[in-house]
Amino acid sequence: MKVLNSNPFIVQLKEEFEDFENFYYVMELAAGTDLLSYTNRCEKGYLPENVAARIMRGLFEATDYIHKAGIVHRDFKPENIMVDFENGFQLQSLKIIDFGFATYIQEIKKNRVCVGTLNYMAPESFSGNYDQGVDIFSLGVILYFIISGTLPFYSDDQDIVKRNTLNCELDIETDDCFFDKSKEVIDLITKLIVRDPKDRISLQDALVHPWILKHTS
Repeated sequence: MKVLNSNPFIVQLKEEFEDFENFYYVMELAAGTDLLSYTNRCEKGYLPENVAARIMRGLFEATDYIHKAGIVHRDFKPENIMVDFENGFQLQSLKIIDFGFATYIQEIKKNRVCVGTLNYMAPESFSGNYDQGVDIFSLGVILYFIISGTLPFYSDDQDIVKRNTLNCELDIETDDCFFDKSKEVIDLITKLIVRDPKDRISLQDALVHPWILKHTS
């Protein structure tokens, strides 16, 4: 965690202690509320595109920073993102938290462990053969959720969620939840939520995507 302490969008590790039985970590206090709760409390159950874009820009920047440090988060979801707003929709701070599943990329190649939160996992996660691309996929699911209030592959049956994720078929252009969404945000989602990790948009390209540039400075 200490290698990530200089990024403003990542919760900081302040102190660490250990005794004969446990390790103890003192983390920065992240103000505000988690992104899931904030989204659910919105009047329409989802965020305006300009607000979502500012959040996603911070997430893209922070994830790029994490990946350049050789680390994969592996559990991106709205519950693991703290946001603090002023006057309704003025974003004051954003912090990625909970690095319990995070690891160095070389460790994935050794252990091939499947971890994550089912509704946000990339298709390749289930095989254990993956890289940083799983985080990019998860960011796409987060974007899908915060501007629609729904999840792309959701089901009450976990086996169906897994099957839907592996198929990775989006009907976003015919989905009623997206009838009032811009073509730019739909384009970005369809470039993030892609079955083959080689075909997913890079974080660098995501940061200069027309939708991000339109709503952020």
